Amino acid sequence: MIGQRQEIFFEDVRWEEESGFLHFTLALGKERVPAHIFAAGLSDRFGKSDANSMGVSATRKYIHILDVDDADEKSVVWGASPDALLFHAWRRDPDIWIGGNPRELASYRLLYIGMSDDGAYQRLINAPHHARLAILTNEFQIRAEARVSDETFFFLFEIDPLQMQSWGPDDDITDEDIERMMEPDLGLPPANLISDVEKAFIAMLETPYNKRRYKNYPKVAGGLASVGLDSYAYAIAEDITFDVMGQRVDGGYAVGLPTSNSADFILVRGGEVQLIDVSNGVEVDYD
Repeated sequence: MIGQRQEIFFEDVRWEEESGFLHFTLALGKERVPAHIFAAGLSDRFGKSDANSMGVSATRKYIHILDVDDADEKSVVWGASPDALLFHAWRRDPDIWIGGNPRELASYRLLYIGMSDDGAYQRLINAPHHARLAILTNEFQIRAEARVSDETFFFLFEIDPLQMQSWGPDDDITDEDIERMMEPDLGLPPANLISDVEKAFIAMLETPYNKRRYKNYPKVAGGLASVGLDSYAYAIAEDITFDVMGQRVDGGYAVGLPTSNSADFILVRGGEVQLIDVSNGVEVDYD
């Protein structure tokens, strides 16, 4: 996925050497959010045990924690941009704290959705991808001093399926059911799964730089409609919010679970497809 949002910067950085904390502010436009990291804890986790001491280096765009040896040579053992810091925060890193909900800073205009057969890096970043070039050509920067490329973000997702099968006392377990359970992918071919995910999000969100809309989804070639599932759903399992021309879609991260209860999701059932907005209270219907 390709999205756009203003850059976030580190401001008012203050290093407390005695306590081991690095305090700073995350600045997004006019918004200011207090935050800190326990630099000493990160140094213990990622640094060398025989380092003479630790150090901290900070700019508007990066924070680095350093090992310092006896010759006063410095090496980076941990680092983060503001967006990487958000990622660590919503994934509950114990040495990182952000005031408020990281999701409020991790909100993006969603512009394009795609898939790749030979790796997202090769198709989207290394090669001159058509949507990326169109976005850089046609979109306007949000912050006056920025370039469009400064505010363009690539989201490279891994598909992580969870499948549940159940039979009641009156159901027949067929040979086909047994064969499917014994298959390495449980009857969900990865190529079909990835293709179906892409088409589901494009069909429901209608992103501006996707030319094909897949209006007949879920009845699309190469998808999951013919696999034999009673129902299936897709959610973004990170604390990211995408806005598509005023339509908000929330993801949700949960430790040890496929996703959190706050994540919106696309539901396919009985040949019908819906975008379920959890904030409207539909968790009563989908417990």
